[in-house]
Amino acid sequence: MRKLVFTLAILLTSVAAFADATSWTHSYDLTSGSAADSKGGPSLTLIGGSLGASGFAFGPGGGASLSGAIGNPTNYSIEVVFTLNSVAGWQEIINYKNFTTGQGLWNHDGNGNFWSFTGDSASAWFAAGQDIDLIATRDASGVAAFYVNNQLVLTFTDFTLWQQTVLSGPGNIIQLFQDGGAGTLKRVNIFEGALNQAQVLLVDADGNPGAIALTPEPGSLALLGTGIGCLLWGRRRRVGQ
Repeated sequence: MRKLVFTLAILLTSVAAFADATSWTHSYDLTSGSAADSKGGPSLTLIGGSLGASGFAFGPGGGASLSGAIGNPTNYSIEVVFTLNSVAGWQEIINYKNFTTGQGLWNHDGNGNFWSFTGDSASAWFAAGQDIDLIATRDASGVAAFYVNNQLVLTFTDFTLWQQTVLSGPGNIIQLFQDGGAGTLKRVNIFEGALNQAQVLLVDADGNPGAIALTPEPGSLALLGTGIGCLLWGRRRRVGQ
């Protein structure tokens, strides 16, 4: 029996190696009056505004940037909690290419637009003066997904030829806002790996990631089931002989 338990423990450890290693790596609460990472990483760079109890209030052309926080530019999650003073016209939310191109996620008259790929969303994502909890993910296979207030609003496959959501600036830099109107940046969270839809639901409206846990892939679960079945079958054979 001890041998069986020991073997199962090894099998479980092996399966964990195949799990989706999504983890919360950096956290910035601008409502605390600081742009520092509470997890000890690089600080946010704030541009064109003032930091206060409500967050970082930025004017037209203001925003923030973050370099050195994402290790893998092809597999990550970014959460940004913010308000926009107005949703009229165009305003960039996330630029992935350090402004070498205008490709990225935009607000356009309240609609989401991944320029120049998707066009305007069918319904509004953004409203002036309201808290917006945006989560943008990209997994290793190139699938990009966007959630607004925990609702999936857009997903597409970013093929190798395009790589529009691959971070390509120095230190895998993320640029936030800086092209458009004014608003307030409240929180930024960075995750290693792409959050799945179930994990996104654990991230609450205050930007608290909650209990983001490792998520075994279907293949890992199948491997676990097969391994346990084989072990039990082998044990029954030895008992019956």
